[in-house]
Amino acid sequence: MSKRSRNKLPLVARWPFWLCLVAGLVGLSLLWQQQQISKLGARIKEKEIRLDELRRQNAAKVRELAMISSPREIEARIKRMGLELVLPQPDQIVRMVEPPSGEEPSQVVRTAFTGQPAR
Repeated sequence: MSKRSRNKLPLVARWPFWLCLVAGLVGLSLLWQQQQISKLGARIKEKEIRLDELRRQNAAKVRELAMISSPREIEARIKRMGLELVLPQPDQIVRMVEPPSGEEPSQVVRTAFTGQPAR
């Protein structure tokens, strides 16, 4: 037998090598996939924790806004700051009237001081 014929194995003799190679690659791909799934699960958990934290902060800010927007709190802050604000007199209030559809705005506009229609 020559050297060439000894190095060449028949196809039947090489299939266990290819089978082992394919099985090894499948196993490695499954391991990689499991690792990616674990990483994704950890990231999802972190995002859920952050979402819960932001929801708690949002609820606290809503409560704080409701508290500082209450008329009682606004009046107390006005007194603390010494602003001496009072309610406007009825003649100081300007009411804006939206024109009904189809009319020109100039027909409805009234001057702020006289209450007469604009010209």
